[in-house]
Amino acid sequence: MRRRSLLTLVPLALTVTTACGRVPTRPGEMLVAPDPMRAGVAGTDGPRGAARVSFAAQVRVTEALPVDVVFPARGDGTLDVGGAPYPAVVFLQDEGVTRARYFWLAQHLATRGYVVVLPDHPFNLPTLDTDRAIEALRALREAVPDDGTLHDAVDTSAPAVVMGHGLGGTVAVRQWVAFPEFRGVSVLASFPAVGDDVTARAGSPAMLMAGAADVLTPLTRMQQAFLTLRAPRLYAQVEALNHYAWTDDVPNSQLVSDGPRPRDLAATRRAALTVVDLWLDETLRADADATAALSRGGFTDVTVLR
Repeated sequence: MRRRSLLTLVPLALTVTTACGRVPTRPGEMLVAPDPMRAGVAGTDGPRGAARVSFAAQVRVTEALPVDVVFPARGDGTLDVGGAPYPAVVFLQDEGVTRARYFWLAQHLATRGYVVVLPDHPFNLPTLDTDRAIEALRALREAVPDDGTLHDAVDTSAPAVVMGHGLGGTVAVRQWVAFPEFRGVSVLASFPAVGDDVTARAGSPAMLMAGAADVLTPLTRMQQAFLTLRAPRLYAQVEALNHYAWTDDVPNSQLVSDGPRPRDLAATRRAALTVVDLWLDETLRADADATAALSRGGFTDVTVLR
């Protein structure tokens, strides 16, 4: 990967989420309204709405961890209780990318029945505090028993997935290796850091997704990383996908360093999300149809290896 040779990461520190901070009680900010006409085919939004709330979790006794939570919602911004509790996905941002630039992705997953937690990182740099994924998951689990916006949104004993983009993906792997609360890891445009023993999680699902137009994350490094994983594993390579296509509002400074921008960003994202959606449904819902679809392959503009 680009920028420092992936990477001298800050060592893991033992941290404890002692209590949640101010648990939200008001309806969330609506990101997209529910629509029963949305069929929810993999790669497209589901029928639920999506809303966002923010709160600060108390961690390491005295520190506050800001998190955004995007959840399946009714039209009034309250939790869509019809499908609750929902599986949880913790998402880690890339270096120099704000969490808000991934709200489109969190919104998509929420409409399909996932609660997505996006923890803040100092200076938008996930390597400065590599335990924020597990802290955010534990904060969410402590929040949901309380009366409030997220009441019973997730099952506090159910496994979750940690997902990350760029350097966030590298940190996501480290969190997955260290914490069994994460059943699986989804790595977008990244790969494990040297020294992280991914074989320690043999039998736990892992997905690497590469972009054929991504000049910042070498495909050969991602392909080599895939070979170090143990089954169940998945490698997906998406045509026309560059590095920052995973983010909204890309500044010029990042555009000029990236590969060619997809001519049709929506179609390229849809191709990538088709595999992401199926993998999540297989990993967190044990969906046999998703497993069968991934095994058949034949995706538009995506090559999949298992």
